[in-house]
Amino acid sequence: MRTATRDLSSLAQVRRLAEEVLARYDRLDVLVNNAGVIMMRRQLTADGLETTFTGADTPVYLACSPEVADVTGGYFVKRKPAEPSALARDARAAMRLWALSEELAGLAPGR
Repeated sequence: MRTATRDLSSLAQVRRLAEEVLARYDRLDVLVNNAGVIMMRRQLTADGLETTFTGADTPVYLACSPEVADVTGGYFVKRKPAEPSALARDARAAMRLWALSEELAGLAPGR
């Protein structure tokens, strides 16, 4: 297992990390975004995006546990397989989210 630490609130650092990973590895099996913060007031990053909070117990479990080493493509909640919501399975909503994410990250569509 390899780790890399970057300030994920900075799109420049995220892009730099992506370039390093692409240059060094031919594949990426697991990516855990543990950019957890708790803000008492609404705060924007240098890129104008709102900061959020998150936890990483389940992603770390999925990345490291031999119990799920052969599991792929699943959705988990609190370390247990779960059925995603109807909205999470909505292909049109996913396409809109992807397009908005590309726009917010300043990426050309389809990159």
